Amino acid sequence: MIMKDVYFIGVDSGSQSTKVSIINQRGEIVAVATQPLRPMISRKPGWVEHPDDDLWDSLKIAVRKVMEQFQGNRADIMGLGLCSIRCCRVFMKKDGSLAEPVMSWMDIRAYTPYEDSPEIGYTGSTSGYLTFRLTGKFRDTIANQYQYQFPVDMNTWKWTEDPKAFTDFRIPKEKLMDMVLPGEILGRVSQTAAEETGLPMGIPVVATANDKAVEALGSGLIEKDVVLLSLGTYITSMVFGEKNLPDTNNFFTNLSNIPYRYLYESTGIRGGMWHISWFKGIIGEELAQKARANGKSVEELLEKEAVNVPAGSEGLLIVSDWLAPATQLHRKGVMIGFDQRHTRGHIYRAFMEAIAMTMKNHLDAMNREIGGNPKKLIV
Repeated sequence: MIMKDVYFIGVDSGSQSTKVSIINQRGEIVAVATQPLRPMISRKPGWVEHPDDDLWDSLKIAVRKVMEQFQGNRADIMGLGLCSIRCCRVFMKKDGSLAEPVMSWMDIRAYTPYEDSPEIGYTGSTSGYLTFRLTGKFRDTIANQYQYQFPVDMNTWKWTEDPKAFTDFRIPKEKLMDMVLPGEILGRVSQTAAEETGLPMGIPVVATANDKAVEALGSGLIEKDVVLLSLGTYITSMVFGEKNLPDTNNFFTNLSNIPYRYLYESTGIRGGMWHISWFKGIIGEELAQKARANGKSVEELLEKEAVNVPAGSEGLLIVSDWLAPATQLHRKGVMIGFDQRHTRGHIYRAFMEAIAMTMKNHLDAMNREIGGNPKKLIV
């Protein structure tokens, strides 16, 4: 007997775009759509915010696009897995609407103690906000609550019961959402959300974890002797762990997408692959037009130039520090060693070398501390 296909929707709400995919029970992608986010706004130095309701607006558009592509029976869609950016801060009114623009993880205020206001009914992560927009429920995955922003018990995977932690974070407990574990149902798509997105009403919305943890599971990081190099707006390396390791020097413990399992995450590069986006943006429209005319991406043209540059970029060195951390706002990135030989291909290669060497140093430091000796690298 041939079984009919069933389908699952995956939502990846990122810093620069929202990507939505529909897969079948064999893991085959049957439809995919992406909607870029609008440029972030900075009302004051150090503030980095998503404008208006951009996270929800981009999700709606991406879902509509993917549902228009979908050729299967909508009744065979079994559920939706929701993943969103970690380390952001959301402030919601009691009715679930935004009280303030969503703070990006790059916002210096995202890591400072909570400042209460009568207008704020709930505070949490972006996945909690999007859960409310999809289901009408004030729930979220515990695995997207960053331990340095919210009072998370890393051992029990619940809100802590330590009163001092709530005092330190200054967050009233009643303003925190209800937490569930990855894999549990957050709620079901409401009629309002179905009308706005085109999703089938009533399908379950399932909790996942923070974006890095979801990436780790999707990449197959479930064994101790494997390391994942995670590229993105934040670049880091991760290894799998079975217990919470607090008070470390060269890594921190992150909640994984598997309940009660962990990821050990090295120091990373803030801004990450955005360094490449920045470089593409300043070299002009001419290269972009050439890429389009040849059916290529700008990156492919730059790679073609960079591959002919010797290792070491003929003395051109980059310190990839374009995005200073909240605790060191005056840190700056550097390009040094220019002479008449250097072209945009040299700069592109130097960026890649900077990322590679920086992450090798961070990964080596983490492995020395935990006593790790990985035998496989996933990029």
